Amino acid sequence: MTRTRLAVTALALVFTVSLAGLALAQDASQTVMSTCTKCHNAKRICSTLGVKDKAAWDVSVTRMIKNGAQLPEKDKPAVVEWLAAQKAGAKPVCE
Repeated sequence: MTRTRLAVTALALVFTVSLAGLALAQDASQTVMSTCTKCHNAKRICSTLGVKDKAAWDVSVTRMIKNGAQLPEKDKPAVVEWLAAQKAGAKPVCE
């Protein structure tokens, strides 16, 4: 494989992984908005963005699931990651 072909292949792989990450982030934000706002207003969620770390969000999401939040277990890691990565004032929660 030539260097150029190898470079193009590597670039395509990075682009594909970046798009997959973007799709997962969009899915997680949509899941937060559709699931969490059934019981909490967005302002309450917004007030904790940028405050809690990943471990704290994991505890909160686990507690919410135990309290009846309709979040499939397979979606929990992406939601926790997304919530932990948000800064204060992040959209769409803080719009």
